[in-house]
Formats: sequence, C-alpha cells, structure tokens
Amino acid sequence: MHTEAPALVVAAGVSISAVLVVRSLRRYARRQDLLRHWAKVSLVPHDTTQFLIRLATQPDAVLASVSSLSQLKHLIEALGQPPLLPREMHTLPVSSLAARAGGWVRVAATTIIVMQFNLLAEGLSSGPDAAPPFVAVRRSEYGGFDSVARPELALAWDTRKLRLLEEILRYAPDVLTVQECDHFDDLLLPALRLAGYDGVFAAKRSAPGLEYGFYSDGTAVFWRTAVFERLGAERRVFTEADGSDSSRPYLLVLLRHVARGTTLLVCSTHLKAKLSQERQLHPRMIHCTTIHTHRTPHAQHMHACACACAMCVCVRMRNTRMRMYVHAATCSTRLTAYLAQEIEESRAVQITQLLAALEGRAATLADGVLLCGDFNTDPYDLPPPNGMRARCVPAVLRHPLGLRSAYPLPEDARSQWWTTWKKRGEHEVRHAADHTLP
Repeated sequence: MHTEAPALVVAAGVSISAVLVVRSLRRYARRQDLLRHWAKVSLVPHDTTQFLIRLATQPDAVLASVSSLSQLKHLIEALGQPPLLPREMHTLPVSSLAARAGGWVRVAATTIIVMQFNLLAEGLSSGPDAAPPFVAVRRSEYGGFDSVARPELALAWDTRKLRLLEEILRYAPDVLTVQECDHFDDLLLPALRLAGYDGVFAAKRSAPGLEYGFYSDGTAVFWRTAVFERLGAERRVFTEADGSDSSRPYLLVLLRHVARGTTLLVCSTHLKAKLSQERQLHPRMIHCTTIHTHRTPHAQHMHACACACAMCVCVRMRNTRMRMYVHAATCSTRLTAYLAQEIEESRAVQITQLLAALEGRAATLADGVLLCGDFNTDPYDLPPPNGMRARCVPAVLRHPLGLRSAYPLPEDARSQWWTTWKKRGEHEVRHAADHTLP
C-alpha cells in the first residue's frame, strides 16, 4: 500500500494540472470570442452638428499652472477648506464577493476599488449670479437646492470642482464611473491623467443645463492605466417608446487587467429622473396645466377638464360670478402616484435595453461585468398615497447576467442605507438611487 501512494499523488497532480489547462484554454477561447465581438466597435465622436451638444474643450484655467499630481494636491490644500466628511468603508467577505462577481474574483485573485459618483453638474447647481459661457434662456437657482446653508459658497463651482477631485483622489479607485459631468475634456480628464487615469465620456443630447447657458453633462468611465487597459468603448443612447433616440446616453467600456489578463465589461448610465418637457406639458398628464374648454348648449355654463386621472375640474360661470368644484387633493395624489409609476416604467424599459446591450456585446464572455449608475429610483416599492411598484432594480437582479448589488439594498424607506440626501425647499428625501452591481 505504501508503494502505491506516490503513484496516486502523481496521478492526482496530473489530473489537477489537466483540469487547469482545460480551464485556461477555455478562458482563452472565451476571451478571443469576446474580442471578436468588439473588433468592429469604435468610439464614434459626438455629433455636435446634428444634435444639440456643447462640450467644454478649452483647458480649465485652474490647471494652467498644474503639471503634476503633487501640484494639483497642493492647489486643493490651498483652498483652506475643512476636511471632507469621513466615509466608513465595508469589505465584503471573499466568498460573498465571488458569489456576487461570478468568476471575476476567482480568476483575478486580486482586489479592485470601484467608485460610483454623481458629481452634480455645474449647469444644474449654479446660482443666479453665475456667468455662464453661453446665453441663458432661464436663470439658474442653485438647481433648487436653496435650503443649503450659504448656497453661493457651498455650490460655488470654482471651489466645488477641486473638492470633487479631492474626493476622488483620496480613494484612488481603479474604476470610476460618474454622472452629471459637464467638464470632462477641460477639467476632469486632464486632472485625473495627472494621477494615472484615462477615460471616455458620453454627453446627453439637449442636456438640461443648456438652457441655463452651460455645457452638456453626461456620464463617464475612468480607469487607472497601471491596473487596466482599454480594449474597446462604445457610446449608446436609449430608445424612446416611439422608436426615436433618447437624449440619455450610456457607456460600455471593455477593460483588461494589466497584471492578470482578465476582462471586465463596465457600463455607466444615468436613468430618467422625470418626464420629458413635452410629456410634462401634455394636457392629459399635468393637472390644470392646459385647460380644454367648450360651451354647453346652455351658453352660461363652461366646463374645463384637465383630464388627469379621470378627474374633472368643473368651472360653472353664471353672470360674472364663478364657483369652482375641484377635487384637487384627491386628483393631485392620484396623479403623483400615476406619474411616479410611469417614470419607473420608463426606467425599467431603459435598464432592459441596457442589459440587452450588455448581452449583445458578449457580456457572458467577459470575466466580469460591472454596472454602475444613478438609477434615480429606489429598489423597493413605495407605499400609498404616492405608491410606486419598483420595476427598475428588480429587473437587473433577476436578469440572467446574475448582477448583484455591492452593498445591502434597503427594503423600505425606513432603512439606514441610502446614497443620496436632498433637500429642496421644505422637501427632504433620502434614496438608495446610486448603484454598483458586479
């Protein structure tokens, strides 16, 4: 029996080696197939002639005297601002990470840092005294964040742009996805290149900041070039219900880990927050925004109908006196819930298109998939009276790609987990709207 033991050990070793070789060959074949899917994918430049897109291309003046990362950090320190708020970081167990990221952790056997960040665009946060680079159609009012203490200081772009860079650099993520970026070529990309990053950007068409006289915002993906190299990138836009292109883009970026050779397909997006301006002004959608009038056979009566939630606003005119019978409270509540659900359905359609795009770009052949973005929605159902059934995040979680949230998803509004905290006027909300899904 003792003489057979070495033979058994050798046989076991050969079997394990054979399995590893087969797996390695399969991974190689899968990567080659993945590269074939991406061979004809190119990053087409923004079409600024056909679409209303304004890009900031002239270098930001703050970087004129900066040529190194140390100089950039010195410039940030010279602001004399208080320290940034501390953030408690949680490390998931390896077994949990492996389950969440599929084969990525097992194949790469390494750790990467991912950061998802909505920057709050300058064009959506500037005050009435700001000097936009273009003629403004509307006057900016801090994006509605007028409840912030001293918004003229807290939201001042000259200070905030350096604080945003400070927040990014203190964590030095290997992969960074951002939304509401309206200073890519002039600020964010050149500044982060000093820290060893490269990136790509997709601008919104007819971005909301344009009417305030600012540049188009959009979404971007950055990566540390010492960790990843780019194999391919693609800009896409969502498709509306009528088949037309949406103004909202999303990015697909295929990366290869420099040291391990493993592939990671990254997607960044910013989903719909509200109805388009045209839908907001549609008479069937907004209570009393547009009133259709007609005279009855009795010329002394006139009815006005807002067609909202089958509720009718009736105005009875007799002589010069007017009485209004308005079920405003009930109608407003039903309308709010109806609009919230319709917007959520739109987000569910967008995320379904995005997941299909990932599959179309051979996401199943990549060693890892990473979906990040501001989804503008919670992962749970909202109770009445403004009830909304969650459709967007659940659509991601039940998709065959097997994506899972990198942090515990809250089950209701009472949860202590949230990613955004906003106060506009007296309306204060907390939402788990930003998502990182490996």
